[in-house]
Amino acid sequence: MQTVFKVLTFKRNDFICKKGDEVDFFGILIHGTVFASVEHNRFRTLQIGDMFGYMEISELSPSTRYKFDVIAETDGMIACLPFGEIKTESRKSPIACYRILELAAKKSLEVFHYNVFGHEYNQVIKHTNTNSQVKKVREFFMKNPIVKAFFKGFDRKDEKAILSALKTSEMEPADRLVRKATKDRCIIFVVAG
Repeated sequence: MQTVFKVLTFKRNDFICKKGDEVDFFGILIHGTVFASVEHNRFRTLQIGDMFGYMEISELSPSTRYKFDVIAETDGMIACLPFGEIKTESRKSPIACYRILELAAKKSLEVFHYNVFGHEYNQVIKHTNTNSQVKKVREFFMKNPIVKAFFKGFDRKDEKAILSALKTSEMEPADRLVRKATKDRCIIFVVAG
């Protein structure tokens, strides 16, 4: 899929999308954070893995214009596939394009299901980030010889970025980590307990 996507970089406070502009690309946020805003009222933060233009590329949206502004909160990157290049790219890399369109279609189905039925299509358990155990998580990873060897290949800055991307959540006895018949898009490490 790397050969199909174009990588766009952005700086803090850049407009990624403006309200009323034509939706002309499918994109996945691969670094940084952005937020959605309507008339200077911030209503949602988008993070790594969140997508743009998936409803339009799946042809499930009657509108082809952005209904809100998307503004960069930090510096970052978006992997994008312009709609005008889908035919060309699908001739060059049909399997990669199929996987990209499948990804967009799955996300569209989840959103469409939520809008119609009012609940998540994939009802994973949402873990709240407490940030109280960050030091314990770092110690846990640095004591593990495999992880320690893995981090030796990184600069200190990259190591810090990876560790800061981890979210910590405290659990009580008998709390469920994973719900049956769901697909969770995370890796869970049990640090203590």
